[in-house]
Amino acid sequence: MKRERRSTVAAPNFPFDHEFAVTLASIARFCDRFACVENKGVSRMTQNTNPWAKQIDPLAQDIAAVLRRMGGSAHQRDVVQCVAAMKRQRGESVGQDLANKIVEAFERYRDLFFKPFGEGSMRWALQPGVA
Repeated sequence: MKRERRSTVAAPNFPFDHEFAVTLASIARFCDRFACVENKGVSRMTQNTNPWAKQIDPLAQDIAAVLRRMGGSAHQRDVVQCVAAMKRQRGESVGQDLANKIVEAFERYRDLFFKPFGEGSMRWALQPGVA
């Protein structure tokens, strides 16, 4: 009698693809911004009260992207450096006043950003529920 040899094959160990997960999360946030409403057989899109549903400055969108990638909060200096790098990668010009524009965007969009360690701090974060 011949014994059959069974080989045990372990499940492949795939590394976690963070960019793919970020893309999925971005798509989910986009879908959450809009609610589909059925109206006599016709679907229409209506906006929620989500702060991301409003049209915001592209600079504020870049700031939010940087903060998301940094875990939700970062020092103002680091945000300025990362936003400048993002702009350079896209071929956009980076002016000397970029840091001032970023601080103005932080202040203008207080419904999206806040200072977790108080007003004397230089650390900024995404508002809870926004990220």
